Amino acid sequence: MEKNNRLALFDFDGTITTGDTFIPFIKYTKGKFEFLKGAILLSPYIILYSISAYPNWKLKEKFIRKYFKGMEISELEEYGQNFANEVLPGMIRPKAIEEINELNSLGYQLFIVTASHKSWILPWAENFDFQIISTEWEVEKGLITGKIKGLNCYGEEKKSRINKELDLNNFEHIVGYGDTDGDIPMLSLCKKTKFKPFR
Repeated sequence: MEKNNRLALFDFDGTITTGDTFIPFIKYTKGKFEFLKGAILLSPYIILYSISAYPNWKLKEKFIRKYFKGMEISELEEYGQNFANEVLPGMIRPKAIEEINELNSLGYQLFIVTASHKSWILPWAENFDFQIISTEWEVEKGLITGKIKGLNCYGEEKKSRINKELDLNNFEHIVGYGDTDGDIPMLSLCKKTKFKPFR
């Protein structure tokens, strides 16, 4: 079926999956011991974030810098491919797969809009004809710098990125799927919304 006037926008972490994928990905690439060592060093920032005294994107940069600064982007993508094959399938909500397959059968154009990096999502998402709008990491000379490129794809930035990527006037049917307050700006663009739908 031709995919023309139907659009579905999905959050990924916690909506399609049973929880966050960034921390499991760090543990997968660095090992649990190295993850714990880094988490201890980052704990003051984690505590500040937990009491809303430190922004989400800054904490994310701290994690990216700690665990991935200096890594070749090609190595990150290789880890992402393996994580998507070995770990991610066990984190996917079965009801989400049912809904995704149904939307594909109805001719929906599918997008994942996520604050995570696409390296460990795209290899899985391509199996379902998803396109991805995600947080980008800065890369110089093939190496990860530890900084976010542009803005973290969360909250209002999700809405902004969708509007840059798509002309929503071209879609008669727009359905959105999310599970946190950070998805509400994205869901505001949709004619039909489903909040925590696969639990």
